[in-house]
Amino acid sequence: MGSGSRIRPANAGEFCCVLEAKFSPVCFDSLFSYNPEEMLVAALSSCHMLWYLHLCADAGVVVTSYEDHAEGTMEDSAKDGGRFVNVTLKPRVRVTYDSSLQRANELHGRAHTLCFIANSVNFPVACEAVVGAE
Repeated sequence: MGSGSRIRPANAGEFCCVLEAKFSPVCFDSLFSYNPEEMLVAALSSCHMLWYLHLCADAGVVVTSYEDHAEGTMEDSAKDGGRFVNVTLKPRVRVTYDSSLQRANELHGRAHTLCFIANSVNFPVACEAVVGAE
């Protein structure tokens, strides 16, 4: 895929999103294009978030805000091209005061277990969640 390629999920249905993809991770020509490495970290973050929100809804935990500043570490190899060595999810979640903070924290572990993307990669995916009440 070259610069400017468009990526569309195969079974997007109503939630189709089109992302402008960059050829190189060092290409900063557009604030609105993403490289494959960024998309992998975003996919891990999104998978965790969607499972977490689903589990919270089922458990009666009311989430009022959720943001994640996930980070991935890659090692570069002239021989093999490089690879991810880990990704750390850093979700910051706010729940209502009448929601259980303990349960809200526990559900991050269950969401991590259920995330099929995290279960599919060959490097560790950690979760450093912070949950607070408002």
